[in-house]
Amino acid sequence: AAGSTDAQTLSGWASDLLRRPSDNDVARLALRLGEALRSLHAAGMGHGAISDQQLHVSTPGDVVLTGAMLQATTAAEASHADVCALAAALYGVVTGRAPPPSGRDRSLDARFASLHMAAGDYSDGLLEMIDAALELGDGAEKVEPRAWVDELIAVSLGILGEGGQRAAPAVPVPPSQPDKLPETRPASEVQRTKPLKKPASAVGTVRQPEQKSPTHLIAAAVVVLVGLAGWLAYLLLGQSFTTSQTSRVAVQVERPAAVAEPPKLAVTPEPVVQPAPSKPAVEPLPVPSEPPKAEAQASVAPPASLPKESPPLSARPTVTAAEMAQADTREAVLALLERGADREAGKARLAALGFVAIVTGGEPIFRKPADGEVWRDCPTCPELLLVPPGKTSMQVTISEVTKQLEFSFDAPLAVARFEVTRGQYAAFVRETGRTSNTGCYARKPAWGLNPSLSWENPGFSQTDDHPVVCVSFHDASAYAEWLSARTGQHYRLPSDAEWHYLASAEKWSEKGPEHLCSIGNGADLSALASNSEWQHAACDDGFAETSPVGKFLPGPWGLHDLNGNAWEWVMTCAPEPTPEAVFPPLSCPTGAPRLLRGGSWADAPKLRQLDSRVISAPAVRDRVAGFRVVRAP
Repeated sequence: AAGSTDAQTLSGWASDLLRRPSDNDVARLALRLGEALRSLHAAGMGHGAISDQQLHVSTPGDVVLTGAMLQATTAAEASHADVCALAAALYGVVTGRAPPPSGRDRSLDARFASLHMAAGDYSDGLLEMIDAALELGDGAEKVEPRAWVDELIAVSLGILGEGGQRAAPAVPVPPSQPDKLPETRPASEVQRTKPLKKPASAVGTVRQPEQKSPTHLIAAAVVVLVGLAGWLAYLLLGQSFTTSQTSRVAVQVERPAAVAEPPKLAVTPEPVVQPAPSKPAVEPLPVPSEPPKAEAQASVAPPASLPKESPPLSARPTVTAAEMAQADTREAVLALLERGADREAGKARLAALGFVAIVTGGEPIFRKPADGEVWRDCPTCPELLLVPPGKTSMQVTISEVTKQLEFSFDAPLAVARFEVTRGQYAAFVRETGRTSNTGCYARKPAWGLNPSLSWENPGFSQTDDHPVVCVSFHDASAYAEWLSARTGQHYRLPSDAEWHYLASAEKWSEKGPEHLCSIGNGADLSALASNSEWQHAACDDGFAETSPVGKFLPGPWGLHDLNGNAWEWVMTCAPEPTPEAVFPPLSCPTGAPRLLRGGSWADAPKLRQLDSRVISAPAVRDRVAGFRVVRAP
C-alpha cells in the first residue's frame, strides 16, 4: 500500500495521538478519503471492504485506503455501503465509539447522533454529513452516494479554508494507472434520494461537474480502460494488492443461553441455612428517572488525560530527557506534554510511574491500580476502580471434599465500585424494553416464587441508589452486554476466582462478628424486629432490608458492599457434585446452575464468610440477589 511506512490503522492512530483529533485533523481525513472514494465510484468501481483495518494513517494528510475489493459495479447499494462504512469510520474518530447497530431503537437516534455527542468539538457541517450517511436523526433517509461524497469533500475544504490541499486519491495506485480517475458524470446522477441540508459551518460550496464534450468523455474512458488494463497486468505479475478483512478480538466470556423452563433452585453442595420469613410485599414503587446518588458516593475524579491540542511547533519549548525523567507525578508528565514533549516518552514515563492508560469516551485517561480514583464510561454507567494484579487462594467444598485452590491475576482489572443500582438497571430496561414478569422468590412462609414481586417491587421499599435485586443471571449478563454495546468497552460479570480475589483483600476473617455491621448489611438487630426467628449478628447496621450502596466501610481498593446487601451473581457455573469434579468447570452447559457470592441483607454471619457460596439456576430471580460488573482496562 502507498503511504508512510510508519502508518497504522485509523483507530490505532487516534489512540496513540493521546488527544482527541482536531477539527482540521478530521477534515483532512475526510478530504483524502472522500477523494479516494469519488475516484473509485467515478470509474464504476466499489471498494466493498472499508473498515478500520483498511484505513492506514501516519498523519491526517497521509491516509491511505487499502485492501480494495475493486468490485466493478454501478449498483447504488454497493456505493452506498462504501459511503456508510466511511461515515462509520469518521463517526468512531469524532465520538470515540462505534456507531449504533442497524437494529437500534430509532427513537434514540438523537442521542446517538454525532452532532449531539461531539457538538462543539467539531464543525456542525462535518458532523451533519456523518449523521446523514448513517441515517441518524429525524426523518433520515438514504443519501445518494456520489452527491454525499462531493459534499463531504466540499465541507472538508471549507473547514480547511485556503490551506486545504487537494492531494491525490488516497487509494494505492498500481503502475500504469492514472493518478486520478475522471470525475465527470451526467448531471442526473448527482441527485440525492433526499437532499442534504447545507451545513451552517461549511465555508466552501459543492462544485458542479464541468460539462465536457463527447470527445472528452471518450478520451477519459480510454484513459480509464488503459489504467485498468495495466492494473490487471500488474496483478498477473504476482504483485496484487493485499485484501484485508476487518478483524475483531474476541474476548471469551461465558454467555449462557436463555432457559425456557420455569426457574428452579439447584441443590447446593454445602449446607445453606435459609433465613426466616421477611415482611410481606408492598405496592409497586414508581421508577424515578434520575440516576442514583449514593450518600457515601464520592465524586468522579476529572479525567487525567492528555491535552486535546498540542502547541504549534514554533511555540514549543525544548523538553529534555532529563526533565521527563525527573517528572515524578502524573500531573508533571502531563504538563511537559502540554509544552510539547515527545508523546512516546510521556507514555513511557507514565507507565514507569505505574499508570495504566484506559480508553474511555474515545480518549485515554491514566489511572494507577489501587489509587482509589474512579471514572465512568457514560453518565449512567457504574463507577469503576482499577484493581491491581495479584494472587489469591480459596477453598471450595464439592461432595464433602474440600479443595484448596490458587489463582493469579497478571493484569489490572476495572471493577464496579458498587453493586449495580436500581436506577442504573432502570436505564437499561427503559432503553431495551427487557421484561421480568415471572415473579421473584421470597422466604414467606417458606422459600418459593411470589408472582407479584419484581425488581421494581421486591416487597420492600427501595430508591434508585439501592442495589437492584430480583434479577436473574440472564438479566445480569444482558445488562453487561448492553453496557458493552453502549460504551464500546467489554463489560461482564466477574468470575468466582476474581470475586474471591476482590473480597479477600478486605480480610473479613480478621474481624469478629460484632464488626460485621460496619463492613456490610446483613441480618442483624434491625432485621430481628420484624423477623424474630432469624439467625442474626449481635449488632445493628440500621437497615432491615437493602441499604443504599456505599453506606458501609470500603475495602482497601475502595470497593463497597462485597459483604452483604445483595448476593452477587458470578459468571462461573457450579461444579458437578462428585468428589473428582474440576473447579472451576471447564465448560458450562446451557442452563447450568451458577454461583452467587457475598451474602445479603437477610443472611446470618455464617453465610457472610469469604468462602460461602449459593448455587442457583440462572433463570431464578430472588429478592436477595443482585450483581456487579467488571471491564477490561
